[in-house]
Amino acid sequence: MTFRGSMPLEDYPTRETALAILDALQRIEEGTPSELDRLTGIANATTVADRCYMVYGYPELEPAALARRMAEVYMRPRSKTQTAPPVAPVAEPTTAPDHGYGFTPRR
Repeated sequence: MTFRGSMPLEDYPTRETALAILDALQRIEEGTPSELDRLTGIANATTVADRCYMVYGYPELEPAALARRMAEVYMRPRSKTQTAPPVAPVAEPTTAPDHGYGFTPRR
């Protein structure tokens, strides 16, 4: 089944475009849309992937599956060479904290 909504014919993606997006999803290293745009060479690749799903029906390009894939890539542990910046030590408070929330204690 193909979807033929109200889009002009030149806006329909080709099967090669859909396969290029699928290939880029296999090679993606960062779960961001800009990374997908860079790998495919297509501006707004997530929008094009949505159109590819509507036209060709590849389950990997379904919007929820695409978002899940991007989240999995984004959340996976990074390599040992990429380390977090060092955390500055926290200075000890010089006075005791005031837990009165602006109220004075009863005397």
